[in-house]
Amino acid sequence: MVVNGTTGIAEVPLAYADELRAGSIKRNRVRVALLERGSMQHWDGVLGADMFIGRRLEFDIARKTVQLTNSASESNRVSSMSFGHGESFTLRNGVLAQLYGTIGKVRSQLIIDTGADCSIANLALSEELRRRHKFLRREPNMTVLGVTGEVLVGEGIQLPLTRLGNVMAKDAAATSRAARLRSSP
Repeated sequence: MVVNGTTGIAEVPLAYADELRAGSIKRNRVRVALLERGSMQHWDGVLGADMFIGRRLEFDIARKTVQLTNSASESNRVSSMSFGHGESFTLRNGVLAQLYGTIGKVRSQLIIDTGADCSIANLALSEELRRRHKFLRREPNMTVLGVTGEVLVGEGIQLPLTRLGNVMAKDAAATSRAARLRSSP
């Protein structure tokens, strides 16, 4: 099985779980990618987007909670939405929320990875931020460990005010490196 992560791709053994439960989620006969323990030092596994089909997830980042409920109908699933001030999101590959917002003076397309420990900026975004925000603090040799075991070393950037519709993030940071979000095969 091929596992796609932001930091890389890994071909890993595949197994099937007769039943998988996580909170109120229960699925039968689930395909499971067997990842090496080194990339998952502090947790036992990663739930893929397929586990959340027919579910609604509400994230309260400030409280560090996720509320999981049944969606009214899978056919009512939202594939795009505007949420104020001309900002919107679409679903990439049917499961990843791709948002349009601004980082300081730079209009950006962003993917929300709710399991990520840090944010990653590609080199084009990093250079545009450097051009439009000359005094952002930057730190060399920041390390990102991906779920597939790859290690990225890049430049840490203290980000200016980030806006995603009505949501604002202050004092956020990202690691800049040549990385791209890979599409599922």
